[in-house]
Amino acid sequence: MLPPSEQWWERWTRDERILGGSDFVAAVIEQTHPRPAKVAAAVVMPFLLRAVAARCQVTPEEIASSSVRWRALAARAVVCQFAVRHRGLSLRAIAGALGISKNNPS
Repeated sequence: MLPPSEQWWERWTRDERILGGSDFVAAVIEQTHPRPAKVAAAVVMPFLLRAVAARCQVTPEEIASSSVRWRALAARAVVCQFAVRHRGLSLRAIAGALGISKNNPS
């Protein structure tokens, strides 16, 4: 049995033999999980704020404020998650649209 420091290499080479080269695997992953098209934050954020605010029972203004109410925090987290994962927005763009520091959306 290989020592733990070398076991990852054995798994990687086995995957390479079964699946093909790293380029092939990366291409398959890209085809099955394409990156979201980037859209301007000015276009997406107002709609997203209204939609999330309605479902979380807060106002869009409260989401974009420094409120620490748990509903506002949860809504802000949903907005940030959706904007990054599904719309491809950068953390800087989200922070600018919400009026918060760029470290908060992460």
